[in-house]
Amino acid sequence: MLRLSDQATDTSDILAVALSDGRIIRELQSEVTDSMADLVKTVAQLSDTTQIELDKINGSAYLIRQHLEVQRHQSLWPWKNWLIKALELIYSGNA
Repeated sequence: MLRLSDQATDTSDILAVALSDGRIIRELQSEVTDSMADLVKTVAQLSDTTQIELDKINGSAYLIRQHLEVQRHQSLWPWKNWLIKALELIYSGNA
C-alpha cells in the first residue's frame, strides 16, 4: 500500500509539472500570436505605403517622359531619347 501511495505521489508531482509546463506554453503561444498579429499589421502598412510611393514614382516618371517627348520634337539631343526609353521601363503605362 505504501508503494502505491509513493507511485501516486510521484504521478501527482509529474502531473503538476506537466500542468505548469502547459500553462507556460499557453502563455508563450499567446505572446507569439500577439506578436505575429502586430507583425502582419506592420507588413500590411509597409505594403500600403510602398504602393503609394510607387504610384507617385510612376506618375512622376510619366510626367517627365511626356515633357521630354515634347522637347524631343523640338531638339535633336540623343540623350533625351535614351532617358525617355529608361522612363518607359519605369512607367510601362501609356507606352
